[in-house]
Amino acid sequence: MIRKSTNLSRKNHVIAANLDRAVIAVSLLFPEIKLPFLDRILVTCEVYGIRPVIVLNKIDLYGKLYADDVENFLRIYEGAGYTVIRTSCKTGEGIDELRKLCSEGVSLFSGESGVGKSSLIKALDPGLDPKIGKISAAHMQGKHTTSLYEMYPLAGGGFVVDSPGLRGFGLVDLEKEEISKYFPEMLRVGQDCRFTPCTHTHEPGCAVKEAVDAGIISPERYNSYLGMLEEDTKFR
Repeated sequence: MIRKSTNLSRKNHVIAANLDRAVIAVSLLFPEIKLPFLDRILVTCEVYGIRPVIVLNKIDLYGKLYADDVENFLRIYEGAGYTVIRTSCKTGEGIDELRKLCSEGVSLFSGESGVGKSSLIKALDPGLDPKIGKISAAHMQGKHTTSLYEMYPLAGGGFVVDSPGLRGFGLVDLEKEEISKYFPEMLRVGQDCRFTPCTHTHEPGCAVKEAVDAGIISPERYNSYLGMLEEDTKFR
């Protein structure tokens, strides 16, 4: 699994190899989720044939006030075809399900700083001691506590890779026409477009744009796709 740096160097960084799945931890709050960032990781997983699993962490913090936000998130990503597990290291919700999932093979834990990756790993196996940081009160963002990629064996089987928090995730060597193929919901309907290839931006008879208008494809995911097209053009 490789990402491209989002700074001016645009260097490629190998994140990990021989992975069975990528566990992508996100939170609605502290830090606030950035959907385009999540979508770039998901596209990269699709490119390299790695099964992605989204973990919506800190579910105990949201309550009734954010119930609609949780449901909207599930609508977007479960609707796209992804597995989403709701977890809380405080209450234990979802931890058994995640532990069972990670009990075979190698699982990479990835996500932004502060979403609770290391806390999740410790919840899976209390015998482990990954570094756990605190949220910056000034910026409501996580601080980098894991500086290296570290692999841990789980007592119940399987291995987990704890990764440093990411704040940027660029796509590697994707042609503009390829990007939509790594959005599962676009791939499902894109074969019905009038023109081939179709960029799903301006062409008449575009099945993807029609699916967005009909609510079959979420506008949030479609906007992430448009952002990737713009980024692809910018850095060529």
